[in-house]
Amino acid sequence: MRLLILFEEEMKQNKDVYFSDIESITLNNLFPRWKENYAKQHYSARSFHDNCTHLEKRILPIFGQMKLKDIKKVDVVFFV
Repeated sequence: MRLLILFEEEMKQNKDVYFSDIESITLNNLFPRWKENYAKQHYSARSFHDNCTHLEKRILPIFGQMKLKDIKKVDVVFFV
């Protein structure tokens, strides 16, 4: 849950880097940008690998096709 909160805060602070069209972007669209533009520079090699693996194997299959604006906290809480 902590990772999600930090991720959300980063997105809010740097929305011009990550969002070209905030109304239609999906988590699948955002993930590669986040991975290259943020995660590589801010995480250790181990944390980068672990976080990307969790996202790719667990989170993206469930939320990947959803638009970011449609993912609600309650969805994440039920998922966790």
